[in-house]
Amino acid sequence: MSLFRLGRTSAAAMPAAEGGRGCPHCKESLRRDARVCPHCRNESEPWIYRTDRWWIRDRERGVWLWLDEGRGEWVAHYYATPPASVGGVEIGSTAQASS
Repeated sequence: MSLFRLGRTSAAAMPAAEGGRGCPHCKESLRRDARVCPHCRNESEPWIYRTDRWWIRDRERGVWLWLDEGRGEWVAHYYATPPASVGGVEIGSTAQASS
């Protein structure tokens, strides 16, 4: 598995969103990469699938996190060698990822 394989990932190459994630507004389940909840229609920041991992930005701590699905935990990027960018946003940047 290469941590530096960047670029868009086709939906077919993405793993199943086992249960998805909870909407921060209505708490209903939605796809991990969804920007708009199909239930309440509110927007939320989608998870980003890159380098064979799901990534999110923890804006409070100012770090990127990746999902260790085997352990069911989010891991701060400094525990692994992150790619130079995730979703077009430089690691460490405060800019929001565009989809």
